Amino acid sequence: MSKKPFILSCMVVLLILSLVGCGKQNKQYGYAPMFDKLTWGMSLDEVVSTLQLTKQNAKIVEPKEDSAYYIIRLNNTYEKYGVKTTVNLLITDGEISEQDKYSYPVNALSAVVLQYANFDAGTLKSNMEEELGSPDSAKTDTSGEVIVWKSKDLISSLSKAERKDLNSSCEELEARGNKNLSLKEKSSINKITLTISDDGKKAIVTYFGDWAVYIDYSRNLKN
Repeated sequence: MSKKPFILSCMVVLLILSLVGCGKQNKQYGYAPMFDKLTWGMSLDEVVSTLQLTKQNAKIVEPKEDSAYYIIRLNNTYEKYGVKTTVNLLITDGEISEQDKYSYPVNALSAVVLQYANFDAGTLKSNMEEELGSPDSAKTDTSGEVIVWKSKDLISSLSKAERKDLNSSCEELEARGNKNLSLKEKSSINKITLTISDDGKKAIVTYFGDWAVYIDYSRNLKN
């Protein structure tokens, strides 16, 4: 048997294995941040470049004293869940607040906030249930009715290698002052919430990056 076909076959096998490995490594878990091109943990520059944002179609609001987020507010309205909405992308500036329950890594897309006004609350809620399924919980607090959908992907959905890397990066972040980064197998990767004001005239839908942001951070540490 000629050595050339054998060597060529080996190279093809190695290429396939490398592609499969990359696919697993780059798997996105949980709910995506609304726009297909975005992934959790993207930097401010990456978000701006990916969505081709300019001063004409978006405004960047720098963090205030009581906030640790840059806010990218898109000028155009978008239709989501059958209703027009204003889109805000929240990106951490890296400051850790003692009042924050969770403190995300530096310069990372960690939440998407949709603001609704002049809409039918029943229609929005019904459309979300049709797309996301039955909510995992619902309650009423000072901000109004809060409905939560948790992702089907759990911490246990990660491979052993991914969980090991995630745990190591969380330990590193906790050593720097971050809080509540204990991994639990049954924890959802992230969630989407719907908050409807008491008068039913305003609503906020929030996509939380949650663990998906830390997964991205742990991957970047390896690169």
